[in-house]
Amino acid sequence: MVKSTSWGLLPDAIIASLNKKEWQNAARFQSRLLGEQAFPIKVGVRPPSGNAALDDLNQFRKFVESWQQFSNQACVHWQQRNFRNLSVQEVPVHLLVPDMETLALILGPAATSRLAAIRQKIELVLFQPFVTSEEMKGALKECLIRHLELLECCERDDLARLANVVPQLRQGMGGGCYLRSLPIVGIDTKFIESNLRLLESIMDTLEDRAVMSSGGLLAWLDCREKPSGWLMVRALCEQGRSALGNLPLMQLSTETLLEHELPASRILVVENNQSGLALPPMSDTIAVFGGGWNVAWLAAGWLSKKQVGYWGDIDLEGLAILSDVRSKISHVVPLMMDEETVQTFQKMMVAAADSPRTIPAGLTEKEQALYRDLQSGVFGPPRLEQERIAVEFVRARLEAWIAE
Repeated sequence: MVKSTSWGLLPDAIIASLNKKEWQNAARFQSRLLGEQAFPIKVGVRPPSGNAALDDLNQFRKFVESWQQFSNQACVHWQQRNFRNLSVQEVPVHLLVPDMETLALILGPAATSRLAAIRQKIELVLFQPFVTSEEMKGALKECLIRHLELLECCERDDLARLANVVPQLRQGMGGGCYLRSLPIVGIDTKFIESNLRLLESIMDTLEDRAVMSSGGLLAWLDCREKPSGWLMVRALCEQGRSALGNLPLMQLSTETLLEHELPASRILVVENNQSGLALPPMSDTIAVFGGGWNVAWLAAGWLSKKQVGYWGDIDLEGLAILSDVRSKISHVVPLMMDEETVQTFQKMMVAAADSPRTIPAGLTEKEQALYRDLQSGVFGPPRLEQERIAVEFVRARLEAWIAE
């Protein structure tokens, strides 16, 4: 049976500890490269004291021999210790790592290769013609180390392409167009988009923080954000369809809907795609649907003069979305999201994955009561999906909304 000791850390254990605490710890690794965490690193190896060595001579011999065979002997600090019945013995007391190169050597070939690759990549950027002073070189080196994860993901060819892009970028050159329209020579703009974060940090450093002060690289270049938050738009009336170029269905981004008014006096917002596609014809009405939680576009100023209805699933999430909608547009009219609808179609209710939530602040008293009843299981399963409501019921409720 091998005795358990509280002394005598062997080289493999020290190396594993250094790898975990220094090399794999991203924050510590960057701090070492930046000089914020100073060298040397001193690690005690726990030599035995008193009678501990005599109690396990085999372990003591293994401990001393393993450190005698350690390849980086200059880092091992030895000390003479006087042990009873063993006379004076030279024992290792701590490992002292003086710099990053030595740390990499101790950790092995993979660490040495990584450190060399990082330094080569940094140098590739620092020795470009656009780096015009030692001060700029220092700031850029810090920038690259701060974004080490992005730097390490870049191949050397990618960094060379970034270095080609940097001198071509000028404030305002986008002229209100999208990033892919930038007049860049020799580099495709998809590459710029794919490396936007690293390029943004480099440009911010070179431009003395003016890029981030402007709101980021896209804003500094005067480029539009890539459209996002797509929603389906469908005219439910002849005049609306005509105004939309007779297109039966279209997809518009959140940004487009925020800026451009839809040509109808009534806007019907529907949570799900299938329910939006199944809507009947309705006079002077355009439906916007399929956005789920994406209701940011409802903050559009042009909606203030529209009659707006909202129809979503009746469950905890659906009521939370309704609350979010009401925070954007206070005069919204909820449709088929009440207790009467639940009671009419209670047999159609299904289970839901909603976890308990705090009642959303934007609900009316009746909606809060419905929320609590759903949460406590008053109706059985807590979810009534839009698609499970009968067509004739939907038509009647929508006609009543129009009549109002």
